[in-house]
Amino acid sequence: MDRLMEAKPWKKVDWWLLGAVVALCVVGFIAITYATADPFTGGEATFSEKLANLNLDTVKKQVLWFGVGLVAMAFMALLDYTALKDISVWIYGVNAVILLALFSLATVTRQTVSWYKFGNIGFQPSEICKLSLILYLGKILCDNIRGERGIQYFTDALKPLVVTGIVFVLVMLQPDMGTAAVYVSICIGMMFVVGVGWKIVATLGASALAIAPLMWFFVLDDRQRNRIITTLNPSADIGNTGYNVHYSKMAIGSGGVTGKGMFSEGALSQLNWVPEKHTDFIFSAIGEAFGLIGGLTVILLYGLLIWRIIYIGMNAQNQYGTLICAGVASMFMFHIFENIGMTMGIMPVTGIPLPFISYGGSSMLTNMLAVGLVMGVKARTRKIY
Repeated sequence: MDRLMEAKPWKKVDWWLLGAVVALCVVGFIAITYATADPFTGGEATFSEKLANLNLDTVKKQVLWFGVGLVAMAFMALLDYTALKDISVWIYGVNAVILLALFSLATVTRQTVSWYKFGNIGFQPSEICKLSLILYLGKILCDNIRGERGIQYFTDALKPLVVTGIVFVLVMLQPDMGTAAVYVSICIGMMFVVGVGWKIVATLGASALAIAPLMWFFVLDDRQRNRIITTLNPSADIGNTGYNVHYSKMAIGSGGVTGKGMFSEGALSQLNWVPEKHTDFIFSAIGEAFGLIGGLTVILLYGLLIWRIIYIGMNAQNQYGTLICAGVASMFMFHIFENIGMTMGIMPVTGIPLPFISYGGSSMLTNMLAVGLVMGVKARTRKIY
């Protein structure tokens, strides 16, 4: 335990990183409040009458999860991440077993078996599994690096692929294509940082091309295939699989440059034309309420978040710390690109949340723990920056 909690991270807090996280969460609170408000339909109204239209139950829960997340972040920053390396295989194994147990113990929610239900509280283990995958992949890659040449043997590259493949399959069977894709992005990002020989890259690329048709016909269900087809041809099925994206783009476009404002009349998000408006499609609500300026502000905040994580990773005291930061950055980058992309119709709808902004306890807790891991890497870096 002494080894696990021996540093004083509060002396090396990355205030830029923490500031970006808090700012994104505040944006999330505002966006959730806007998206869940009752439609405003009435000409002139006093400020108190406008406030009466707001439903604060959902945002109150998100604020509570934010508080829990801050505590979790601080706890993770206190832990010595190099000690976590030694037990990462057990952390990963427990998470894999919990994922497997979903198929017999979980409650079916929206045609998937992704959630454990404890009364009114839901827990999505595939979210936390992202962190266990990062920790264990970091250990495997560190153990198989061949000096500055990185990974040069296919057998060494096979180990992280198998580890990723196990949880990938378990999540695809739920089915949850979005989270499974996050696992792949984490693996690719961490292997890229280590360095992989071109022969291995060519072999893996050819294998992926060969497997793709099998995935299309035998792994993806009709709903997932239709979502991909809709991305390629948005007008193919607006009344069904294309409905979400169609009205999402309408909401974003209606916001213009400066947005409609918090109390706009006839907002598509508040009139429930945009589905999952406070979770998966919350960027649509941001674009509608705050326009291009609001959307760009969110993207800039994410840019600051990713930059600080990468910078901390580049200055980490060891390869394991660098790989942890690479995994966390890859996880966030895929979430951001995929979520914002799907709201604008340039990526398939997968249902993964927008980090720190979308409503959801499991997502908020996982993201905060991930930032805590990065904070812990910086806390144990000798260089002051």
